[in-house]
Amino acid sequence: MVCGQCHTRTGVGTKNPIANDLRGFRIGGKYTDFVSFIAPAWGDGNRSVSPDGKGRRLRQQDMDIRLSRFIRPWSVHETMTCFDCHNPHTIGNNPENPKLKKTREETCNQCHQGTMDPKKVFDGIRGWERASFGKWNTFSGRRGAGMEQHIFNLDSQGRAFGLTPDKYTWVLRTGTNIDPTLKQSWQSIWPWEKADYDLKGRTTFTGADPWKKP
Repeated sequence: MVCGQCHTRTGVGTKNPIANDLRGFRIGGKYTDFVSFIAPAWGDGNRSVSPDGKGRRLRQQDMDIRLSRFIRPWSVHETMTCFDCHNPHTIGNNPENPKLKKTREETCNQCHQGTMDPKKVFDGIRGWERASFGKWNTFSGRRGAGMEQHIFNLDSQGRAFGLTPDKYTWVLRTGTNIDPTLKQSWQSIWPWEKADYDLKGRTTFTGADPWKKP
C-alpha cells in the first residue's frame, strides 16, 4: 500500500471531483474511499490498459501485481509484494543496484531456473503489435526503464499476457434505458472490484461478452 500510493494509476477522486490521485489516503485505509482505479476495457483496450489488463503507462505496477492474483490463483505470484524483489531503503542511494535486492535473473531463477527468460516477462511489447492512438485493441503493454511490465505471465509464444476472456469482469450500468443485451450497458471493472459491487447489490458478471449471455 505504501508503494501503491504512487504506483497505481487512478481515475476520478471520490472526495474531490478535480483530483485523480490518492491525496488524503492513509496507510491502513482503502484506496477506493478516496479515488477510483483507471478502468480497464476488456477486449477493446484503451490508452492506459491493454485488452487483457496489462498496464500501458507509468505508475501501474500496483495494478499489474493485483491482476497477477487472478491470472494464477493459489500461486506464489498471488502472495508477492513489492519488497519481495525491491529494497525500498536503497532506492536512489545505491548506484550498483538502486531498485532490486538481486538481479532479475537471480530473483526469478529461484523458482524458474532454466525455464524462462526473465527479460521477456518484464517486456510487455515483445511479440505484440504496438498500440497507438486510435488503435488500442492490440495486446501490447509497456516496457523500458521505469516502465517494466509487472504481470508475471507468458503465453505459449513467450509473450507477456494478462487475463484470458473467461476472467474478464463486468458490472451492469445503472440508469434508464439499460438493456443487458447491449454491450454499452456493461462496464469493465477490475476483478478485485467485483466484491464491492456485489455488496452494493449490483449485477456483475465474470467472463467474455455478458451482453450475449441469456
